[in-house]
Amino acid sequence: MSPNDFQQSSARLYLLFNEGYHGASPETAVRLELCQEAMRLTGLLLKHPLGGTPSTHALAALLCLNAARLPARLDSSGNVSSLFEQDRSQWDQDLAADGLRLLELPPQVPSSRSITSRLEPRQFMREPSVWKIRIGKTSCHSTTL
Repeated sequence: MSPNDFQQSSARLYLLFNEGYHGASPETAVRLELCQEAMRLTGLLLKHPLGGTPSTHALAALLCLNAARLPARLDSSGNVSSLFEQDRSQWDQDLAADGLRLLELPPQVPSSRSITSRLEPRQFMREPSVWKIRIGKTSCHSTTL
């Protein structure tokens, strides 16, 4: 695989995750299985000798931080809740901590489970990436109480 193949794969994984997160399905507003599959495949990409790039780590962090909010994404009627309406106590703190660890920010809660829990921290902020731009806003949302 070439570096360009990894960039294209990352973009597709982000689209897969977003389809689950913002689902266009008439049955449900959130499709958890699509989000989980995108995260699983991103974990595989990270394990590949050429895939452990700063950009891939940023994508994994972005997915973890967004997925951490999934438990509060729907209200009791199954409708999408805005960030401001969500019950933050329902957020998955371990997953948010995993995302922050991938960003090399000090997590609020120690992580015990993750697709990325076996990775060594990486200094990746020097390499430009579209994922790092998106992660700025997401990391602020995921750590706001």
